[in-house]
Amino acid sequence: MTSTSARTTQGGWPSRQEAGGETILGDLAKDFDFTQTPRPPLLLLTHPRPIRSVALWRGNVIQLLDVPNVTFKALRDARPVGWATALLTDDPADRCLARVPLRVWRATTEFPGDYLAQATPRSRSCGQATWMIRTSPAQPRPFIR
Repeated sequence: MTSTSARTTQGGWPSRQEAGGETILGDLAKDFDFTQTPRPPLLLLTHPRPIRSVALWRGNVIQLLDVPNVTFKALRDARPVGWATALLTDDPADRCLARVPLRVWRATTEFPGDYLAQATPRSRSCGQATWMIRTSPAQPRPFIR
């Protein structure tokens, strides 16, 4: 077995090999076992249901859009502006944050016109999450369970 086929069976791409100063590509017929039984097909939804998250802020139900976590201490103009409560989400990764208050922030240089909400979990088994709050009047209707 060549080093190329060893890498291929471990999930990597066949690499170029140097042989006598010439670059040679791997041979797919030698690198893969085409006689093995194929895996069963994995069927994916053609229209997956979007993840929805809502909370209460300033007396209104607000829609939250999932964004990568933000380190607010690193943003020079970030300032807390309030708290959102009553988080509802159908995201399995964030369900552990139900009933955790969300700190609402403004960072106008980095996120002009937007508010951000961040939940800090109470246990180590749950991760931190950050959302953008949609403030435009054309918000989609939130779900209520």
